[in-house]
Amino acid sequence: AHGEDIVFPEHPLLVTGSRDHKIHVWKLPILQEDTVGETTFDSGESENPYLIAVLAGHTQSVRSLSGYGNIIVSGSYDSTVRVWDLLDNARCKHILQGHQDRVYSTAIDYSKKVCFSGSMDSTINIWNFETGELLKVLEGHSSLVGLLTLVDEVLVSAAADASLRIWDPVTGELKSKLREHAAAITCFEHDGLKVVSGSEKQLKVWDVRRGEFARDLLYDVTGSVWNVSIDYKRCVAAVQRVNRAGEGELFLEILDFSESQQN
Repeated sequence: AHGEDIVFPEHPLLVTGSRDHKIHVWKLPILQEDTVGETTFDSGESENPYLIAVLAGHTQSVRSLSGYGNIIVSGSYDSTVRVWDLLDNARCKHILQGHQDRVYSTAIDYSKKVCFSGSMDSTINIWNFETGELLKVLEGHSSLVGLLTLVDEVLVSAAADASLRIWDPVTGELKSKLREHAAAITCFEHDGLKVVSGSEKQLKVWDVRRGEFARDLLYDVTGSVWNVSIDYKRCVAAVQRVNRAGEGELFLEILDFSESQQN
């Protein structure tokens, strides 16, 4: 009323989804401020000092969560996407129905009031999370769309059909099809310029602007690449290798994108 900015959330939050169909919103403990030490809270929900809200409504496992500010978007095995508003007593604003199968991935563009969902029905839906309107259905993948990421106006999807796709998040136009993997994509991350993606025995990097394969990053993976994280300089990948006894061992590979320096 006095023209003062509302800052929300006032403190860092942790949002978790579970097979119990619920979403929990927690105040993230700050060690410098909270003397929690090694304390573990096994008490009931009402007795936990860090539990802010419990969001109930999904009827099956909550598979994916995205959020910004006061809005949380959840995707569930019940084939729905739900929009929650933490500034409105954590109320469920919309139940977004349109997918024909389980929802595995979500992304959000808060500034445009738009969210995205990927499903086992092979489609990606674009929704207006303010009105609940289904804006577009993106088709092209032939299997489960398990991963979605939006960065710098670039939407990238990855599916069990071993492909990645680059979309314009506003128009829904398909920009590029990335097909070099031989198995389902298990992980990827992108920064608007490059995509690094992992699958069984493969870790690859792609040029976003050209929509082209750039190079393989590892050549000695005998298992799967389970997770990957990148910044402008480095790539960290969780890689499984099978030893001589046939057992899987997990390694963290740290790769450097920067140019080598010559003295």
